[in-house]
Amino acid sequence: MVARATPVLWLRTEAAERQSGRLHATGLRELGLDPATLVMALVPDEVVLLRAAADAARCPGLGVLMMEAWGRAPALDLTATRRLQLAAETSGATVLLLRVAGQAQPSAAATRWEVAACPSTPLPADAPGRPAFLIELQRRRGGPSGQRWRVEWDRDTLQFNAAPLSGAGLSLVADRTAAGDSSAPVRAQG
Repeated sequence: MVARATPVLWLRTEAAERQSGRLHATGLRELGLDPATLVMALVPDEVVLLRAAADAARCPGLGVLMMEAWGRAPALDLTATRRLQLAAETSGATVLLLRVAGQAQPSAAATRWEVAACPSTPLPADAPGRPAFLIELQRRRGGPSGQRWRVEWDRDTLQFNAAPLSGAGLSLVADRTAAGDSSAPVRAQG
């Protein structure tokens, strides 16, 4: 069963949109996110991003809040991320902060991940393979960190699969209702 944490609010700074480009509905669907469940807002800077995110994180009807900033984003400091964490705990929303081209800095997040694209495994006839990513758990409050996985996105089953030789050993749960099931796979919206 695919996790259904909807609706999704995606807040992006203008710098993130300028540097990364616009999101594409077909691409989002390929990654298991139904564009019909997505509300996007473009904000001028990190200060406005934080104000909007603080309001959204308190909303119990929100499934996921995605915040996207570009670069260092100094406004996203320890105090700001702690406030977001407390608001999300109260409402039950999942808050994800994407800091594209940013360096690690102190935050109140329960985990910190680094995600990078990596070469895919070619399909028969040397066709391009599935999208592949190298994922590293850099920080995990109250648990081990430093693990790395190579995963591939399977758009047919809407889930990440551990690629050969990944060595994955930590269960990744995308749906809070499945958190008690340590064998739950990571799945996207669908």
